Amino acid sequence: RWDLETGDNTIQPMVFRVPPNANNDILIPQEPGDTVSELAWHPQKNIILASSWNNFVTCWEFQSGNDSINPLVREDFGAPVLSCCWQGESSVMASMTNGNAFRWDLETGQKEQWAQHEGGIRQVKWIDYKSVLLTCGWDKKLRYWDGKQATPVLEIELPERVYSADVQGNILGVAMAHRHIHTYNINQPQKVSYSSFHY
Repeated sequence: RWDLETGDNTIQPMVFRVPPNANNDILIPQEPGDTVSELAWHPQKNIILASSWNNFVTCWEFQSGNDSINPLVREDFGAPVLSCCWQGESSVMASMTNGNAFRWDLETGQKEQWAQHEGGIRQVKWIDYKSVLLTCGWDKKLRYWDGKQATPVLEIELPERVYSADVQGNILGVAMAHRHIHTYNINQPQKVSYSSFHY
C-alpha cells in the first residue's frame, strides 16, 4: 500500500479466506494423520489404500450411489510406510523405512513378512501374471520375491537410491537419485535402458 499523504509504502499482507470444502469435494473420514506416501486403487472395486508416515495403511470404500467414503480397515505396521499396492482381491503389500515389506491379508488380518532390504523399501509392485513382488530400495537394490523363500529370486544392483518406480505391462520404470532413470523388461530384467536428465 502506498499512502500519498505520509509517504508510507509498507506492504500489508493480503489474507485470502477459503471456505472449508469450497468445491464440495467428498471428504475422506478418518484421514491418515500424517504425510501420505502412496495411494493405490483396488484393481476391480472402488476401494483405495493410503500408506503414510505414521506407520499406518488405511483402506476406504467409495460409495458411488450416495457419494460417500467409508473407512474399512486400518493397520499399524510399526514403522513409517513408504509404499503399498494390491495383491489380488484381498491382500495388500506394504513396505517400510526399516527395510521390511509385509503381505497383509484383509480377510484374516494376518501379516507376514515377504521382503527385506538393508535400507528403506521405497516402492513395492505386485506383478500378478508372474506372482512376484518387486521391491526397490534406498539400499540401491531391485529385488524379485515369490514368497516361497526368505531370499529374493532375483537381485539387481542399481546406481542410486530409488525414489519412485512404476509398472506398465511388462515394463518397469525406476527413478533414482542424481537423475537416473532405468527401464527394465520384467521378463528379462538384466536388459536395461538408461536415461539421465541433465537439468
